Amino acid sequence: MLMPRTSRPMHVFPIWMRTGVIAAIADVTPNMRRLTIGSDELDAARVDGLDRPPFRSIGFDDHVKLVIPRPGHQLPVLGEQQESTFAWNREVFSQTRDYTVRRWDPEAATFDVDVVRHDSGLAADWAYACHIGHRIDFAGPKMSSEVVADVDWHFLAGDETALPAIARWLEEAPARTRARVYIEVPTGDDRQEIDTNADADITWLIRGSVPAGHSRLLLESVQQTEFPPGRVFAWCAGEALTMAPIRRHLRKDVGLPKADVEVVGYWRRASSPSDTAATTQNPDTEAVGHSASGEDESDSGEDQYSLTTALHEMTELAPPIVTRVAATLGIGTHIEAGLDTVEKLSTACQIPPERLQPLLDAMCALDLADVDGRVYRNTPMGGLLTEDSAVAALSLDDPANQPELSLLHLLHTMRSGEPALGGQPGRTERSWRRQDPAVEQAFAERGADALTYDVDPISNMPEISTAESVCLAGDGVDYLASELAARYPSKQFHVCADDANWPAADAAILVGCLEGLSDERAAAVLTGVTAQARTVVLLEASNDHAADDDHIAEHGLVNLVSTGVPLRSTSELQRLLVKAGCATVDKRILGWGFGLRGTVIIGRI
Repeated sequence: MLMPRTSRPMHVFPIWMRTGVIAAIADVTPNMRRLTIGSDELDAARVDGLDRPPFRSIGFDDHVKLVIPRPGHQLPVLGEQQESTFAWNREVFSQTRDYTVRRWDPEAATFDVDVVRHDSGLAADWAYACHIGHRIDFAGPKMSSEVVADVDWHFLAGDETALPAIARWLEEAPARTRARVYIEVPTGDDRQEIDTNADADITWLIRGSVPAGHSRLLLESVQQTEFPPGRVFAWCAGEALTMAPIRRHLRKDVGLPKADVEVVGYWRRASSPSDTAATTQNPDTEAVGHSASGEDESDSGEDQYSLTTALHEMTELAPPIVTRVAATLGIGTHIEAGLDTVEKLSTACQIPPERLQPLLDAMCALDLADVDGRVYRNTPMGGLLTEDSAVAALSLDDPANQPELSLLHLLHTMRSGEPALGGQPGRTERSWRRQDPAVEQAFAERGADALTYDVDPISNMPEISTAESVCLAGDGVDYLASELAARYPSKQFHVCADDANWPAADAAILVGCLEGLSDERAAAVLTGVTAQARTVVLLEASNDHAADDDHIAEHGLVNLVSTGVPLRSTSELQRLLVKAGCATVDKRILGWGFGLRGTVIIGRI
């Protein structure tokens, strides 16, 4: 899922697995323990033929991924270190936890993490049992986001899991930085003395006997805050479901711009035992185990049942539609804000109760919601629909999400060879966008969100850092050009409105410009580019990993229905650049190498 853009300057670092030891242990408060981790692997070095990057932590909310050892168990092989990322062994994921870098001391080669005490939990149990000298493996930070400087004041709120980040923000904030801060902790003894030069109004909220993740103190405090005039950047973190109505209030009620609101779910409250029991019972399991012949075939019967069940679930159309409609209406967020009956939800969604009820029934059947009498609540899975990334990827109010529904017409495109966007034979994404400026803007916004993690790696490419002039085309390049211009104010960046009129430039960046074009048309576009720029940088989705990545496979199918043209491989894209006159062509990992555009292709005249 895409990460919505933020106004915080972002830096992307290679992901490297390192090993350290516990160098110091201190109980900061009754419910928080500080572990100081030291390592001789924090500096840059050449290791096994790869360049190990230095450990860096710029942002107050940077996090590392700790690999937590289980008592009495030996860790499996963690994975394989690669050039810019770490290829994880999936068996290890269940033993990893993300923690904020509370403090970083480059000279001492140490950093601190603060661990909240829980009644039971992998990380908490380990943190309160480990000793000085114990080994710990960790990766990251894989990215850092700086504090926004050109705002009038800052707003921060969070529970005890967000306290390390908030405390680091306060300690590092320059003098005269204005801030309003709310911190929720379980007891009065969990308040901390935090040194700060900021002009910060800090309010401690004591949760008391209310279980963690169920308090409304943060929400009520945020709702009661009067936001003075001027630009504000809001950062809030805590239990994911409690954060959802806070995000909605800041965005909808206060009216803060999306880029100036960062609300993060740091953890999720567990479902009740009754919830677990309800989801694991299956009344049909007793019917499985014996064939008509009477021979015991329990293993094959269970396999057949599992396959049949999986196939049945794969052929159902309701789950993806129900999930998208629920995300579009914001039902999960409404429920978490206390609008938890049909009548209240009807008013919030502006949909009559009799038409809303079938959707709520389907959400319960799909384990997106529970109902107790007349009161609805979010399930852990349904709670995911309260997050910005989920809504951004699923909301049907966003035209950029609608091409996925055209998969219903995949058979027509495969048989006829013509696109069928929205079920209209012959209709393409490009023609749809040209007809409606709002649709064009939606795709531009989606493209900008997709480039969020790519800005830093692109800006560090020698082809861009050494160029005096760069022209750009494709979705989201207005955002990319503005970010690059902020890093290189002396360079010229020109955004091309189409793929035909290219100005003279040292380098050209094309983002998704060739998707949906025939080979002849794509070669013509590239020939026009190479006539004006000596270096061409292609950020194009490819089908290289479609067979083992369902997201890439889905994008390829949506692209086929939307344009009538299949995605190309990186080899095919390289051949197009050669055909357009490039003397040398190579490909390179972009950033971490993840996703549709994890490889950048560079052609030189």
